[in-house]
Amino acid sequence: MRAATWTALAVLAIATLPASGLSAPACATEIVEIYPSVAGVVVKVPEVGARVREGDDLVFVRTSTNPQAVTARATVDGTVLEVLVKPGDIITLEMVSRRAVLVRICKG
Repeated sequence: MRAATWTALAVLAIATLPASGLSAPACATEIVEIYPSVAGVVVKVPEVGARVREGDDLVFVRTSTNPQAVTARATVDGTVLEVLVKPGDIITLEMVSRRAVLVRICKG
């Protein structure tokens, strides 16, 4: 192949990587996506690799009436595979209504 073709393929491959530049670790069971329930500014998120239990608080936001409201809870027991928000990010009402993914958990 010509050099220009290889360059285009390399750019395409890099453009398809997640923001972190690395793919999420493999999961031998089901991957569960966690969605927001409250809009606000993200103040706290879980660490990738953290073990969570169903009902655990995962993502906290600051709202106009609450400095640390829970916007996402674990719906299953498992391990945090990927966190798609970071402190300082804004979760909008649109993200809540369209069920934007905040966290992915490997069930089990």
